[in-house]
Amino acid sequence: GEQDLPALTGVVEVVVPGKDTGARLAAVLARARTLAPGTAEWVEAVGVLAGKRLNERDPAGQRDRWARSASVVRLEPVRIEHLGRGSPDSPSGAVRPPADGSTTGRRPWHWRGRGPVRRAAGRPAEDGDGGDARAGDHGAEERYRARRSGVQ
Repeated sequence: GEQDLPALTGVVEVVVPGKDTGARLAAVLARARTLAPGTAEWVEAVGVLAGKRLNERDPAGQRDRWARSASVVRLEPVRIEHLGRGSPDSPSGAVRPPADGSTTGRRPWHWRGRGPVRRAAGRPAEDGDGGDARAGDHGAEERYRARRSGVQ
């Protein structure tokens, strides 16, 4: 897609993420070279880019617009810096979670309050604990208490 980016000049690092997890599969150093509009190399590159561009509003004027207002940059690989998943002890670059857990302190506030504490389906509430007594089954509590006491 078309993106507003700072000018790419010199050698840049290109990181290739995996499709499933987004983890780094490869890192390549590449030399960035801006192609001049109208050259054979620019026409070839724009032909490939235009074919991959989805949902273009003005396909007929796309190449002219790119020639006027866009930079087409070719990335030429120089050296592979990293290839593969890496070893299990290599750092991922992600921020480590706190050692004492991620949910500390009091429970967060909820709009309209929290619902009742969920229990197994059909188990009646005991002394206002918010159990899941089924509406319309008025004998559920008595049957539950009878089962607990061993009386059938």
